[in-house]
Order: sequence, then structure tokens, then C-alpha cells
Amino acid sequence: MGSRFSLCITLLLQCLVVQGVRTVDTLEGGVARNSLANSEALSSGMTVRETETPLVSVHFPMDPEDMQKMLGDRLEPDVYEGKAYIQVSQFYISKLEMFGVLPSLMSAWCMRISAYVKMKDSGEKGYVILSADFDSSISGSIMTNGCKKSQLGTACGTIAANQTQEGDGQVFTVVQDKTLLLRLSAQQVPVSNEAFFNWANQRYVRFQLSEDKKELRRGTQPTEEKTWEGNYELKSFGAMPFISEVFQTKYAGYGWGKLGVRTVDTLEGGVARNSLANSEALSSGMTVRETETPLVSVHFPMDPEDMQKMLGDRLEPDVYEGKAYIQVSQFYISKLEMFGVLPSLMSAWCMRISAYVKMKDSGEKGYVILSADFDSSISGSIMTNGCKKSQLGTACGTIAANQTQEGDGQVFTVVQDKTLLLRLSAQQVPVSNEAFFNWANQRYVRFQLSEDKKELRRGTQPTEEKTWEGNYELKSFGAMPFISEVFQTKYAGYGWGKLDATSDPCQKGLCFFSKKEKMRACTAHARSIVSNTVAGFQPLASGTRGANVWGSGTYFARDAKYVADGGFCGQPAADGTRQMLVCLLMTGVPCLGDPDHKGVLPFRNKPHRYNCSVDSLSSPEIFIVQHPGSALPAYLITFA
Repeated sequence: MGSRFSLCITLLLQCLVVQGVRTVDTLEGGVARNSLANSEALSSGMTVRETETPLVSVHFPMDPEDMQKMLGDRLEPDVYEGKAYIQVSQFYISKLEMFGVLPSLMSAWCMRISAYVKMKDSGEKGYVILSADFDSSISGSIMTNGCKKSQLGTACGTIAANQTQEGDGQVFTVVQDKTLLLRLSAQQVPVSNEAFFNWANQRYVRFQLSEDKKELRRGTQPTEEKTWEGNYELKSFGAMPFISEVFQTKYAGYGWGKLGVRTVDTLEGGVARNSLANSEALSSGMTVRETETPLVSVHFPMDPEDMQKMLGDRLEPDVYEGKAYIQVSQFYISKLEMFGVLPSLMSAWCMRISAYVKMKDSGEKGYVILSADFDSSISGSIMTNGCKKSQLGTACGTIAANQTQEGDGQVFTVVQDKTLLLRLSAQQVPVSNEAFFNWANQRYVRFQLSEDKKELRRGTQPTEEKTWEGNYELKSFGAMPFISEVFQTKYAGYGWGKLDATSDPCQKGLCFFSKKEKMRACTAHARSIVSNTVAGFQPLASGTRGANVWGSGTYFARDAKYVADGGFCGQPAADGTRQMLVCLLMTGVPCLGDPDHKGVLPFRNKPHRYNCSVDSLSSPEIFIVQHPGSALPAYLITFA
């Protein structure tokens, strides 16, 4: 009966849309009175009333010329203080009334992306809905289908959305095709920018623009029938305040990916809170803690104009006594914690090359990592691969590194592709140039700059959680005190090869040794349940918390409530929070679980065995996997 009802509704919508050239504005409450092109003839569309409770909207500023790319020749961006704006809104349609067609009980989650625009000739202000995605419920599916049939130029799809309570705030999430498009952890505060709020929301004209930009429609809403209640500003907070993958997922073709790029700073510990270009929208990456024991850093002075060649037009060298500086550091990552993904046993040698820079407009100081090379161990290979996938503008490769004792000193070496990049024979002495040491190291902003110098990202680290222990200056000594081929091997194209031939920087107080450097994101410590990055989950060692009701293996619950209420998250932390993993499973063909299953499941058709077991074949709630490669931890969820 349910499927027949849905089919009838869908067919009825199609029939109504075919009549004439009217637009049924299923996405915006009110009466859709539309005119096509320049025609003043109004088509009396279907009367629609929509109630959204609650409505969350995030506004992304952008350059007007970037928005113009998709507006054709009759519309242009409506700007506020020199910026065009895209609105990304998440809301729950709690009531939808399409009189005589759809019942008033229709409801669904929706994510809508709109651009604020105006007519070029008349200056009339309004908006264009670029996309509208609904949840997969029956109501949401009907709305998605209706959107595809009636909404000119609007991309219509399916999402999963939610709003939950977190401490004193709320968390808003949107997922599409297993991609986390949007996550906002925020608290309600009084509206501080009422002028912008009114500018953005008091729009009663909706334009619909075809994909080829040739057809333009205009629809109006009565001002008295578009109202807002209980308005607040949202301030992001917490360890993961804001994540956006909206624009690089949906609008990379327009070059809008820079509006919402998440940076997972695998090389620098800390929660990456980033703003792209001049946007104030913050994005946070995965929590990373990194311990380097020991850390050796060599600083090469250079002319500022030589460094400027690779910094683009928004960054400039940060100078000390008239010189710019490149840091070449060699260290051993003795502990790397990427909660819920990589275990705490990850370790590898690394050579990192950084430039000390600052923003031209604000003077904010930081650094750019030019390259990061790791050893060829399993851990190092994983880090290299992660670096290549997530680090914008950073060259990632493989090296062999070592530190050995030589008489009263130590020898530090780095080799890449059979080339000796760096060799330093040195002794530890007290730091004589503490002012330079502090100038070089007390930097808590990392910039990432794309190779074409057009995209700039910014990430910060909490100052109190980046520490150094056992600091010394290094003085070179012996028959081969200092050898460097770093710059002519890696940066000859910038004319930096001459830096290798400069006099020994360790004789100028520019080389340092730290027994330990720690970079951390937060004080809470999450224990990884994955003990080995290659072996992954260990099914035969799992299932020992209680009786193996469905046999041995790693148990996964379909519902988070089962895990939370069943006490499987352990004791709460000091702040009352608990944690659970969200995992991706390869379940294959399941069989019914049995206490006698000891890691090998029955044959389903020789020589093929079942791939996992479940508590119920008709409606499984528990999945038990017996193979380490069947489960991949995707997210670590912290909740109260």
C-alpha cells in the first residue's frame, strides 16, 4: 500500500508540472508566482506552505567574480561590503502543505545551497537555489523526485542529516555518499550582526537559472508569509568546531573548492582550525599528537627576495636581522596518535624543510612546510602516503636517516636516492642565541600554499601544547663537520643551490638540538583500539568482554544507541564524555552467528565460506567479522 501511495503521489506531481511553464517552489514556503524570461504574465503555481524547524544557515564569503562564473549574463552577485555570499542551510521540513496534492504530514531533512544575486538591468534582489538535497525517508524521496522534475537548474539529491545536543551546544551534520559535507558544533548567542542577517534573509524573489544559463525564471513570495522566529547567531566551539567539504565536493568545477577545504595536519600536531583566503569559516581536521625525539634543526639564512620567489602574493618572508631563514630539521617521530585511525605505535624518521613567513596584510607570523620526507618503514610509508593526500603544496618523499655517536659528539645523516643530503657532526653546548631560538620556534600558525600559489590555507596550534625539552645548541666539529646537498638537490629551480655552499650555519649559532618536542591538540587522550596498523582489528582476540554469544570475532552494532546503552564505551572521561568508533564494514554474505564459530565460518558453497555472521538474518543488528581487513575505522565520535 505504501509503495502504491508513493507512486501515485509521484505521478500526480509529474502531471501537474507538465501543465504550462509554471514553477512549483517546493523548497521555499509561500505562494510561487512565477514569470519566465521578461514576461510579466504570472503563472499561478501550486500553493505551497513550508515550515522549517529549526533552520541553520552558514554564509561563505567569496569574490564576486568567482560567483559570476555560474550566473550567466542577466544576473550578477548581490554584494555585502564587497563580498558575494553563498548560503548553506540545513533544516528539517516539519510541515509541507501542497493543498489538494500532498498531505500535511510530509516531513524531511534538507540541505540547501543558495547564492544571493540581483538582476543586472533592474537591480532587483533575490536568490538562486543551486542545490537541494533531502533525506532518504519516503517523504524525502518524494521531495527529491519532485525537485528533479520541477526545479530549473537546481541539483537535487539525497543526504543524511542530523542535529544533536553536545554539552551546552549543538552539533549539526550532513553526510552525502559517505562524505561528511558539513559538521558544525556551535552554541547560540544573540545576533551581533543584525544588518547582515536582514540583508541575507529579507529576499522575496527567487530566480531559477537553467544549466546553460539561457533560461531565467522569476518567482515571488508575499513578504507577510515569510517569517522567522527565535533567531540566534551560532558560535563554533569544541575540538572539531567546523568541517566543510561542501564546495570541493559539489562545485570544484567552478573553482569554489577553496571555500570549504578541510586540512588534516598529519605533520603538525593540533586541531587544524583553518580559514581559506579571507573567509572566516573555520574547518577542523583530525586530532593529531606527535612526539619527536630527538629533533635537530639547521637554519640557513638567505636574502628575502630569493625566498619571495616561491611565496606568491599573500605571504612574505619573516626576517631576523635582515635575513630570511629556511629550517632543515631531522627527527624521529617516536609517537604519533591519530585518534580512531592510526595507532599510537606509529614511528618513523623524517626530514622536514620549512620557511619562516608572515602574512603581508596582517603580519601574522608562521611557517610553510616545503617538503616532508619519511623513512621506508611500514609506518614511514603510511605517513608518506598520508602526506601526499592531505598536505597542500608540500613535497612528500622517502629518505634514509640516522643519528649515531661519534666520540664526544653525534653524527646526523640524511640520504635520498643515494644522495647524501645532509651530514652534521656536532657537539651539544648551551644555547648562546636564545633570541633567535625563540623567534624561530615560537610559531603556532602553519600556512599551506598550493604549487601554483593561488590557494592558501591556515592552521593553528594551541600555544600551551607545543613544547620543547632539553634544548641545546649544536657546534660542528671533526674532519667532516658539515655537508649539505639539500638545496641544489631539491630547490635548484628557485636558484637556492647556493645555500649549500654557504659557510657552516652551526658555527653561527643557527643549529639546535631538542631531546623531545611535543605537539598536541587537546588534553583528552583517546586510546586506540587498533593495536597494529597492518594487522588492524584482531578478531580472535576480540569478543572477550563477555560471553561470545554469536561466536568469536569483532562485534559491531548497527545502532549507536546499542553501543552507548550497553556500556561498551567504557567509563566516562573526567568531563563526562565517552567515545565510540564509526567503522566501515565489508560484510559480504552473512550467516547466522553461533557460539561454536571459532574464527572460521561455515561453507556457503565450497570452496567459498560466509564472510561474516549476524544475530538475525532477517533484521541484523549485530555484525561479527572474523577477518582483520573487514573493518576500517572511519570516525571517532565523542559524546556526552
